Amino acid sequence: MMHTDQILLAELAALLLSGNELSPKQSVQLDNLLNKYPDANRILLNIIKAEEIVAPYDIRETNIDEAFDKFKENYQVHRIPELNHRTYKKFYNYAKWIGIAASFILILGIFYLWRLQFHSSDFIVEDNVYGQKNDVLPGRFFAKLSIDGKRDILLDNSKKYSEFNNHSSEKLHVENGTHILTVPSRATYELLLSDGSIVWISPNSRLEYEGGFSKNERRLKLTGEAYFKVAKDVNRPFIVDANGMEIQALGTQFNVKAYHSNPIVQLAEGRIKVTKSFQSVYINAGHQVQLDKVNLKIGALRNIEEATSWKEGKFSFDNKDLKQIMEEIGRWYGVDVDYDTQLAEKRYQGTIDRNVTLAQLCSLLQELTGYRFIIENDKLAVTL
Repeated sequence: MMHTDQILLAELAALLLSGNELSPKQSVQLDNLLNKYPDANRILLNIIKAEEIVAPYDIRETNIDEAFDKFKENYQVHRIPELNHRTYKKFYNYAKWIGIAASFILILGIFYLWRLQFHSSDFIVEDNVYGQKNDVLPGRFFAKLSIDGKRDILLDNSKKYSEFNNHSSEKLHVENGTHILTVPSRATYELLLSDGSIVWISPNSRLEYEGGFSKNERRLKLTGEAYFKVAKDVNRPFIVDANGMEIQALGTQFNVKAYHSNPIVQLAEGRIKVTKSFQSVYINAGHQVQLDKVNLKIGALRNIEEATSWKEGKFSFDNKDLKQIMEEIGRWYGVDVDYDTQLAEKRYQGTIDRNVTLAQLCSLLQELTGYRFIIENDKLAVTL
């Protein structure tokens, strides 16, 4: 991360965590920076959860002159000119020092954490087993929920988002407005909706819906991939919009892949209706529908695991070519895949745990495909 981004991100986070309301311009800036640097979401989440900054500085023991000089030297403090050395010492020596000192230490702490994060990404680790230049850890459970563009909630393993009370079936207050759940690369998330439906969201995916839904229907818009387990409600059909294709169900389970212009729906249980423009088809469990340019094409699922494996923590390579396999791997490990050779059109079979490191997965893929896989930082080269 460039120093200017670090400074702006730290300033905005410090304002937010100090209880100040960001201006519309500042909110846009913060959202853009968190989208540009997804791992900053995780760090900010940890800070919010702890309700404090754990910094390598203690205000009771810090030499203010030395710390401030170092702060100016390393982080170009001219972006906050109102906080100069003389003013800071004056506030420190008198009763008004508390707020300024807290903000100063807050910003120092955020800089410290983000500096560590972006100089040495915590998901890139040393490889001592497989002969790679480095290894990459698997993804995690993480998402960002934005409510009506006014409130952001960062979610991880310890904070599953649910519109239900955890101890009973009683519904909690559901916030109105547009809900947008964004899952970055190296992440997945499980969401319990207000109607009791469950959605598993894949990396690099976005789910948009209205809080509480409407009285007549339950409509969601998907970009990416998600698996839906739909709660029955005969009065409100459950509808998913995915790249111009509409999937309607009353009570069923299905997987939708909509990363590209030709989305595919895979039905694990029940019955669904799929519509594109004026064309509609119905399919039963064990079948799939793919948008082939402008037509809906029905086919049989070779294996139900094609639809369910990823949400159960597995890669399923059933009848996939290497490019399809590498797209899925790139999203889960957050790496860019480069091809140093033209790939054969061969299709593969196999299932591999998603919780392994990238080097371990590449070792297995090398045996399966005959290609070589070379990891260097966050890049993965495929060669012969």
